[in-house]
Amino acid sequence: MRKSTSAAPGPYERVHLRPAGKALDPSGSAPIIQDDDLTLPKWGACMEYIAHRYAGGALFLPPTHPAYAHFGVAHDNPRVVQMENQISTTLSMLDARLKESDWLAGEEFTVKDIMIVFSLSDNDVISATMSTLTVHHLNVSQSERIPWLCEELAIPYELKTYKRAPVFAPPGYKALHPSGSAPIIQDGDLTLAESGACVEYIAHRYAGGALFLPPTHPAYAQFIYWWHWANGTFQPSLNLTLFLSHSGVAHDNPRLVRMKEKVGNALNMLDARLKENDWLAGAEFTVADIMIVFSLTTMRYFYGYSLAEYGNVVRYLERVGAREGYQRAMKKCEPEMELVLGADAPAKPFGNPPPSK
Repeated sequence: MRKSTSAAPGPYERVHLRPAGKALDPSGSAPIIQDDDLTLPKWGACMEYIAHRYAGGALFLPPTHPAYAHFGVAHDNPRVVQMENQISTTLSMLDARLKESDWLAGEEFTVKDIMIVFSLSDNDVISATMSTLTVHHLNVSQSERIPWLCEELAIPYELKTYKRAPVFAPPGYKALHPSGSAPIIQDGDLTLAESGACVEYIAHRYAGGALFLPPTHPAYAQFIYWWHWANGTFQPSLNLTLFLSHSGVAHDNPRLVRMKEKVGNALNMLDARLKENDWLAGAEFTVADIMIVFSLTTMRYFYGYSLAEYGNVVRYLERVGAREGYQRAMKKCEPEMELVLGADAPAKPFGNPPPSK
């Protein structure tokens, strides 16, 4: 990052910009950082980029930390990733050995078995990988992301589904966590909510950070931008537009008009990104894709916008629909729902009249 020209501590330069500064990035939102040829907005993306690119992940808790689940937004550093991968490989080797043998040495119990049992019974990381993960899915909701993640990573899980009553979550679902909102997962004594927190927890705790790009990856900045953009910019814009569309305001209400323009601008950005890239981070499928797809598909049962003008997005959804992990997840969590993978919105919106035109 550029050297400071002010008295402020740290190797960075702070620049004050008037509204014309929105030209720095298509999002037009603060904060925005520049690092050589990179221009990056979004609070979460900027903080993760700086902490991992310049400070080895300082102020981020690793997945092995006891408070990691409550932190909920950490990327482990390369060393932790390496160690978790080694643990996973070792467990696979051990499992293969014990498939045909009662004991490590074969038919006879030996001191090797005494040595290994301590590690298997008193290691927090291994215990985490051996525990039972439960995914609580509210039908027709963003919690569909969690079964999809588990299917992509081949992580065993128990799926419990809940029907809406009739539009919102039933009391039994709301009682699971103080937030009362989907998704919710349980892992042993842990109960965790929030899409991003659940995705990061599962990917790092059970799969060594799979589907997350490390800070050393060339596409890291793009990855964390789109990973945060999905639920930090796009989904909130859809939620507010949905609310205004069904609040009884006139179709030319300035606030509603502005929000529809904001959604259109977001879709244009997304369409441009997908013109030259198969996935949001580039060539690799990541959790950024898992995070965004709900907003482009199932969300249209609530706010029925069209993708007819965004051909690259539609082709992207065709690639998503072809993924076996997505197919398996949706068959399990939404067996009765028609998937919304094309340009047109569903003919019958869920629980709402058609929005204002």
